[in-house]
This record gives sequence, C-alpha cells and structure tokens, in this order.
Amino acid sequence: MCLLLGVSVLWLLRGQVANPPELPAPEKSIAVLPFQDLSDNKDNSGFGAGIQDDVLTSLAQIHDLKVISRTSVVAYQKPDGRNMRAIGRALGVANVLEGSVRRAGNRVLVNVQLIDARHDRHLWAERYDRTVADSIGLQGELATQIAVALKATLAPEEKARLSVKPTDNSEAYVLYLTALGKKDEIAAEELCVQATALDPTFASAYARASLLNSVIAGYEQPRVRKAKARAQAEEALRLAPTLGEAHMALGLCLYWGDRKYDAALKEFQLAAAASPNNAWIYNYVGGIYRRQGRWREAVASFDRAVSLDPRNVEMIFAAANNRLFMRDWAGATARFSQLLEIKPKSSLTKIALAYLAVSRGGEPGASQTLLRDVPEDADGLVTLTRWDLAMLARDYATAEKILRDFTSKDFGSKDFQKTSCQGRTALARGDIESARRYFAEATPIMESWAHEDPDDPDRHAELGLLYAYMQGKEEALRECRRAIELAPESQDAFHGALFQGDLALVYALVGEADQAITLIERLLSTPGALSWPISPQNITLADLRLRWEWDSLRSNPRFQKILAAPEPKTALTTIAQTKR
Repeated sequence: MCLLLGVSVLWLLRGQVANPPELPAPEKSIAVLPFQDLSDNKDNSGFGAGIQDDVLTSLAQIHDLKVISRTSVVAYQKPDGRNMRAIGRALGVANVLEGSVRRAGNRVLVNVQLIDARHDRHLWAERYDRTVADSIGLQGELATQIAVALKATLAPEEKARLSVKPTDNSEAYVLYLTALGKKDEIAAEELCVQATALDPTFASAYARASLLNSVIAGYEQPRVRKAKARAQAEEALRLAPTLGEAHMALGLCLYWGDRKYDAALKEFQLAAAASPNNAWIYNYVGGIYRRQGRWREAVASFDRAVSLDPRNVEMIFAAANNRLFMRDWAGATARFSQLLEIKPKSSLTKIALAYLAVSRGGEPGASQTLLRDVPEDADGLVTLTRWDLAMLARDYATAEKILRDFTSKDFGSKDFQKTSCQGRTALARGDIESARRYFAEATPIMESWAHEDPDDPDRHAELGLLYAYMQGKEEALRECRRAIELAPESQDAFHGALFQGDLALVYALVGEADQAITLIERLLSTPGALSWPISPQNITLADLRLRWEWDSLRSNPRFQKILAAPEPKTALTTIAQTKR
C-alpha cells in the first residue's frame, strides 16, 4: 500500500510538471485583432489589413508592452462571435484591440476599442474620420494612446519614433498599406517599389520590399532578388538609420544572402532594440545562434519568438525543428504536437511526428500508420515519406510500388528526383543494372541544379551523395568536401555538422569504413548532424540501425559498439543542467 501511495504521489507530481498551471497574462500585454474592412470598393481590399499591420508595427516598438504578432491573430478574422476571454487565454494577453476601417474616396473612417479580455469589458474607444493624407500618422497616435491606456511607460526615443510620419505622400502610403495586406510576396514587393517611386524617401517601403525580396530569393531568381534586397535595405538605412525594420532587412541579407552571421546578429540586435516585440527578429536570431553553436541561446530565442506569435505555425515549426536538431525527441514531439492542435490537417507535422516515433525507438511500419489518413499532396512529400518509411522497414517491394504509382518526375524539388529514389531502391535490393540506369537519368538534372547556384553547399552535398550511390568515389568526395568548404563547422556549427554527416555517408558508400565511423562517433554527440526527415545522412541511432546505406559497416566492431550503446547526449544535457 505504501508503494502504491508513493507511485500515486509521483504520478500526480509528474502531471504537475508536465502540465504546469497557466501563468497569468502580463497586465501590459495586447493583441490587435484583424480590423473589419467595411469599404465598398473592392479595389481597397487589403487596406484595412495594412492599417492593422501598421498599428502592430508601431506597438511593437514599445518595450513596456508585450504585443502579439499579426500571424497569430489571423484566426480571429471574423468579428462576429468573438469570445474575448478565450482569445486572451489562447494568445496569453490581458487586453485586445479590435476595430473597423472604411475607405471611401479620399476619406478614411477608423473605429477602435480596447478591451480587457480577462473581464470582457471596454477600457477605451475612439473614432477617427480623416482624409487619407491626414491618416498617415494615425498608427503612431493609436499606439501612443493604447500605451497610455495600459499605463505603459514610453521612453523619449519611443515617443519620437511614434510621432514620425513614414511618408507625406498619400498615394505612396496607400500602396504601402495595400502591400502590407497582401499574401502574394511578389505582388506586395511590386507595390512597395511603386510606393518608393512616388516617394523616394519612404524608408519603411524600402525596408519591406527588401524583406520580401529576401524571402522570394528562396524560390525565384536567387541572385537577382538577393541583390535587390541588399540595395533596398541599404537605402532604407540611409534614409532612416534607426528604423528597426531596416536593420532587420539588412540582417536578413547578411544572414540568408551572405551567411555573415556575426554581422547579421548585430543588425538583428539593433532591430530588436527598436522593435522589441517583433517575433521574426527572435526567430532569425535563434537560427544564427545555432549556426554559432550557441544551442542554449537558440532555444531561448525560438521560445521567445513563439511567445510573441503563439499561433504562428512557422514559428512553432522552427522551434520544433531546433529541438529535433538537438536530438531532443521529447521536446520536438511536444512542439510538433502543439502545432498539430493549431493545424490538425497539417501533413508536414504528421510526417515529422512519424519520423520522431522512429527516432524514439518505434518501428517504421508502425509510423506508416500515422500517415494512413493523410491525403497525397501536390509536391508528393507524403508519397516520398511513405517511400522512405518503407525503405527504413526494408520493404522494397512496397517502396517500388509507391514510386511506380507516383506520376511526376520529381517531388517538388530537384534534390528529390523520382529516378534517384528508384535508383536507391534498386541498389538496396541488389539490382545494380537498374540502379545504374536510374542514376544515369537523374545525374544531368542534379548536375544542372548544382551549377545553377555553385555557392549553395546543399546542392554540392546532394550531388555528392548521388555520385556515391553510383560508386563515383572521387567525384562524391569532391562535391561533399566543397559543401564543407562553403559551410565549415567553424563558421556554421549547424550546417557544418550536417555536411560532415553527408561526408560520413559517402565514406560508408564508397568503402572508407574507418573514416565513416570516426565521423559518426563524433557527430552522434554533435547538435545539427541531422536534417529534416527523408535524409539518409542523418546521424541518429535509429538511422544507423535501420538504413541499408550503413550496411557496409555492420561487421565492424567499432560500429557494433556504437549501435549497442545508448544515444550520446548533445547540447540538451547542458541546457537541462543549467535549468536545474
């Protein structure tokens, strides 16, 4: 009975630790809900969303406030039936601002009301009926009045920033607000460029255009877009040296474009000083910290981003991935599960949870059941995952059928060629002739993809793996070493470790067992030596035990010792000890 009582107490304590009580929302915290756009003219669509975004940008500059970012409030688009108490609890805020916008010709009517979400009572309301030109400074006025209503302290420099009009040109301002409300990044960037043509001194429009171009560079004209982003960021800073968004724009150019992490971090720190509630800044800083090997600080920065944007799936995804890269399977599972609560139909999240189940010691076949009800997606990622889980289970007949039934040539990206996957499947089951034929078809496509952006280490690493599958030892080692040169661990602890994992797999595939095992021994305790799932080069015990690519090492006593031992601890150990 004593034993049962003890177990019961421990179970109750465990529940308290796993599900800690919700902390009360800070008194000076606020979420700005989407403004209802009452304009009759459809050409004005996006204007109301732009007003809301501009108000949020101004509020985000106030250090004494906690301000929830726009992405997390989009779910509350419809004004009817809003439950303020529930919204406050979901977003972790004590106060909510809601309003409406009507634009007719040259007039803008804005109604706003500030609500205490804890008690569902109105604190303050205001009505603004102005010309478009007179409404240009409205966002600063609103932010100042809200700060006063919430008894937030405004520093002199914050008062000065909030009193500055972003432009004196009403046409440029309308274009800028419309761009803020656009989901299409290319269209939004074009509107910002039009705004700067009307007002060449419009620093905020330059900064927003730069941020958009940095994002667009990830999927279209990378060199052209990166160059535009850099020029626009520099112009924004020349016009407004203290503008937070301008520093963030330049920081993103240095981070994504130039991979100059120390310089980028300085820009983001300046951006955070000017705009302390901008969740994206902390998200980017978290990414830089892990490249610098500062994993504990990366966790804190990603968590800070999520606290400011708690329903932003991209933020939570980044925080979850960070835990994944540290082999914190439990922490990553918790974050991805949180994501699934927000977006229950997310195939990407279900894929992540399926792989995490394998990493935590589950069977690939059991993980496949997690995807049973997930519909196929346009880029074939679900199909690719089902194929990879079948490969992990060594069910090559099923893997072949999955690829045969998939009609497209690639899986939404050139680094996942269908023919390359078919070659790997054939090679795994010993059909060397078929494997050579498939790889020969995939090779020119992969080589062309690598040559498109020769400074991208990922492309060299993927090409190196293809050569290794083809037993092109010299070519494979050349490409993998080029990837490591472009992103060495000394300069990029995250990607550098990942490319070392590529090299370890290449060594295993081309018969260099000792060099492969030496790398594996080190990388198993190194954060970052794994990427998004469907990566045979991931250095985890589950991957090493299950994937056929490592079969050449299985008779080696050193490799057998690795597989028999528990997975070594990474930076997570240091974090846990620090918290204790």
